Amino acid sequence: MVLALSKQQEPANDIRLEALLSISGLTVCFPTPRGLCRAVRDLDLQLASGTILALVGESGSGKSVTGKAILGLVEPPGYFASGEIAVAGESVLSKTPENLRLWRGVKAGIIFQDPASSFDQVFTIGAQMVEALTAHGVDVGSARRETLKWLDGVGFRDPERIISSYPFELSGGMRQRAYIAMVMSLRPSLIIADEPTTALDMLAQSRLLALLQQMRQTTSCSIILITHDLGLAAGIADEVLVMYAGQAVEHGEARNVLSQPAHPYTRALIGSVNWNNPRGGLATIPGQPPVLSDLPPGCAFAPRCSEAVALCKQEEPPDRLQTGAICRCHRPFI
Repeated sequence: MVLALSKQQEPANDIRLEALLSISGLTVCFPTPRGLCRAVRDLDLQLASGTILALVGESGSGKSVTGKAILGLVEPPGYFASGEIAVAGESVLSKTPENLRLWRGVKAGIIFQDPASSFDQVFTIGAQMVEALTAHGVDVGSARRETLKWLDGVGFRDPERIISSYPFELSGGMRQRAYIAMVMSLRPSLIIADEPTTALDMLAQSRLLALLQQMRQTTSCSIILITHDLGLAAGIADEVLVMYAGQAVEHGEARNVLSQPAHPYTRALIGSVNWNNPRGGLATIPGQPPVLSDLPPGCAFAPRCSEAVALCKQEEPPDRLQTGAICRCHRPFI
């Protein structure tokens, strides 16, 4: 599923940029007592530098597993069944565990959804940020200066106080900003933010989104925002990729996917959020997502889809280019 750059990211001379992230045919499996769970199925993705991609879908759709897979964080009994992942031309799946440890942070970093669990509560913020830098070869003096610089960069007025503070002494929003400063201090080309606003109030969420946009503008990093919040995706993303039952079902520029959804599942998701129905009467999606170890034949969404016909329940749909997005559906909306 390859997508051209959004207009915001197109260079003036119209020369296409090489993808920072390239995923081809990725399948990630987990053995379970009920059978083999294919948490991610045959995923293709190309992401250019400086692009913010929102990865959206219901819980259990494969979003977080995809994010962890990009960083090589799938642990046994989970395994990579097939596919390739490359970041800045480097193969992730061919790296040894030691090389992966050194590669993470410098080339790709992750922001977890719970700021309270992102830090060890018995060490100061400064000690942990300095350690992250020294582990990648930075001397202690330079690491401390970088720590102060990035704490100032994420909006702390008194970085000296923050580096001496323990995580439990900071609010959730402050911990999240400090963790982002730690991630950014290593200057990764790719950042994966896994539900980063879940534990934050509305004001802290707004500040976090502004900070992510600022990071993209100042460092040209790419950001994958994993979220179930379509309003969040609409406010920050250049591209949206919708996942269902481990598959990418629609991918395109955010403005196209969210204003003219081609896939019935995308349309159902949009119909179920408040900002799309200001007068109430929210739509619901009937049924439940399928068990990934026991997927139905044909399209996995067919049992819940009002547009499904016999073909949908017999054959997996192909990828189609529809309304500026790539859609995996037999009967996409035009």
